[in-house]
Amino acid sequence: TTNASSDTVTVAAADTSKLPLAGGTLTGNVTVVDGTEIRWGSSADLRIVHDGSNGTIKETSGNLDIRAKNTSGGLVTISDSAGENLIKCTAGSKVELTYDGTTKFETTTNGWKSGDGVKGVFGTGDDLQIYHDSGGNSFIKETGSGSFIINADDFYLQDVATNTQIKSVSGGAVELYHNGTKKFITRSDGVGISDDYD
Repeated sequence: TTNASSDTVTVAAADTSKLPLAGGTLTGNVTVVDGTEIRWGSSADLRIVHDGSNGTIKETSGNLDIRAKNTSGGLVTISDSAGENLIKCTAGSKVELTYDGTTKFETTTNGWKSGDGVKGVFGTGDDLQIYHDSGGNSFIKETGSGSFIINADDFYLQDVATNTQIKSVSGGAVELYHNGTKKFITRSDGVGISDDYD
């Protein structure tokens, strides 16, 4: 029965065509018209609504916690309507961010990584670019009209074995090395070469 004055609906226990207030199993779709919220919680804090154009899941008082199984391989994904992943979170593993279906950013045990040719770009005009190409080369580029500046009190340029190639001391000398051996140095009265700079 329906009571319009109190905006309530009473379902008789014997009426199996209705979902009882104590709970039950739905065997079909539930359709809610645009602008009408489905609300959960004693204070109706969790709400789902479609406004005619956009859908919203809203938690109005606390946190919105989305969970999957916590064993290896459990997934939380955010996908578009065609099922293409936008964000993919794997339990006990990585989080992936994609662009047009291709992973561009992935967390790892030690930090994060990106694939070949994926650029980290900075500045309004994407002037500073950091990336690794498919040929095995790494690049740091300043592509705008400004300068590329590195600030440090003491600056070292080293190879992967940590052999110094260039050393610059704040307020002092600039040194050039060959195979780990100092060969050239600037000093207050000019420059020194090989054993002449002491």
